[in-house]
Amino acid sequence: NHSLALVAASARRAALVASGPFSAVDWAAARASVADLVAEEGAVAAPPLLSLAISRALCYANRLRRDKDQPSLPARVLVVNASDRAADLGAQGTALTSAAFAAKSAGLPLG
Repeated sequence: NHSLALVAASARRAALVASGPFSAVDWAAARASVADLVAEEGAVAAPPLLSLAISRALCYANRLRRDKDQPSLPARVLVVNASDRAADLGAQGTALTSAAFAAKSAGLPLG
């Protein structure tokens, strides 16, 4: 009965590409959504917007907790960087730090 939210990020945007009960996720559709995301013009021209993706994941977890009226619903955020080159995330430093503090205050581990 575990659920997931899969958020993908490119250099231009972050998008929720799959969500719901783990056993019901359409992985082929999620893969196609990620492919569409990275195929957009300028999507790989710069480092991915990881800070935006983490923020979207935190918002999703918070909304799920609120909608289910379970503020202690266990959740976690796993960050997987699949960029084809080393990313310089220095420009996102402040946003990443803010996201980390927001996750900590919400009781959502980042990994």
